[in-house]
Amino acid sequence: MNKREEAIEFCKTFEDVYEDYPFKDDNWTVMRHKKNKKSFAYIYE
Repeated sequence: MNKREEAIEFCKTFEDVYEDYPFKDDNWTVMRHKKNKKSFAYIYE
C-alpha cells in the first residue's frame, strides 16, 4: 500500500469497521471496530 486511501480501503474489508477522525488534524485516520470502539490502525499521511 503506497497511499492512504489504499490503507483505508483495505481496513474497511474487515467486518464491523469504521473510520474515525478524532484529532484536529484531518491527516490522521483511526480505524476502529464498531462493537468495542477499539482502534487497530492509525493512518497518517
